[in-house]
Amino acid sequence: MQRPYPNDVRLTGLTIAYRNPDFIADRVMPRVEVPTSSFKWDEWDFAEGLALPVTKVGRKGRPTEVEFSSVQRDGSVEDHGLDDVIPLDDINDIPPGSTLDPLGRATEGLTDLIALGREIRVAGLSRDPANYNHHEVVAAGDRWTDPDSDPSVQILDAISTPLVRPNVAVTSLGVLNILRKNVAIVSAITGNTSGRGIVSAQQLAAYFELEAIEIGQAYANTAKPGQTPVYSRVWGNDFSLIRRGRNLGLRGVTEPSWGMTAEWGTRVAKQIPEPKTGLRGAVRVRVGESVGEVIQSKEAGYLLQGVIG
Repeated sequence: MQRPYPNDVRLTGLTIAYRNPDFIADRVMPRVEVPTSSFKWDEWDFAEGLALPVTKVGRKGRPTEVEFSSVQRDGSVEDHGLDDVIPLDDINDIPPGSTLDPLGRATEGLTDLIALGREIRVAGLSRDPANYNHHEVVAAGDRWTDPDSDPSVQILDAISTPLVRPNVAVTSLGVLNILRKNVAIVSAITGNTSGRGIVSAQQLAAYFELEAIEIGQAYANTAKPGQTPVYSRVWGNDFSLIRRGRNLGLRGVTEPSWGMTAEWGTRVAKQIPEPKTGLRGAVRVRVGESVGEVIQSKEAGYLLQGVIG
């Protein structure tokens, strides 16, 4: 069926290429393409994956027969999009030879806001204890802002508790900066007995034998429209450890992941005429994507809540 307003090739290229380096949602819950808006996904079965079948085979015996299954779940993507209306006067008034591009600027701005919305959704899932089999609220006396605290004990316990070892840490820049200058951490990594100094995120990852520490730097304005802006860190004061599989997939995977994102198609952008807006009309720029976040294995992670005050 022919669509009345097809995607704009140039603007779609801009929205697909756009990336905000401060956002980590795509690394915390990586995207996996799905062929339709509704999809099936496998919930990981650890009881089956860690079973102990008899492997010894007699001279005329038969090997033990096993079967690999999974709990199949239904999922569907949701559409997320935004519009920006640009009067034709704004477009026509651009001087010849100017590099101004109102349509391109609108496309990138809309893409960034949609990405911020996804960042907030993924951060909410990452910080929700209901999405983990293992979680704890850090007591006030054990918070990492205490100069006598030793976060290593809590982090190592969190790494060793799940049935599958987490390989990625997820936290905010605020938490990371506290961790980087913690006296016990600095002394352990650098050998500096005074505990003075700062270690890098890469040093922390190597110390805890993690593949990466994903650092959320996004802020969101939580005030209602018209009120004084109130800015807060999207990733809060928590520290989570998750398994990010190397073989990502919603079906038939051989390695569990804490979470991932089903993506139907790519981001799209289009122009829609708005002849009734303004004296000379306008152009509506629309940007959107169809995605659905999935928690594939609650066992594949550990959440430490309120690690700083």
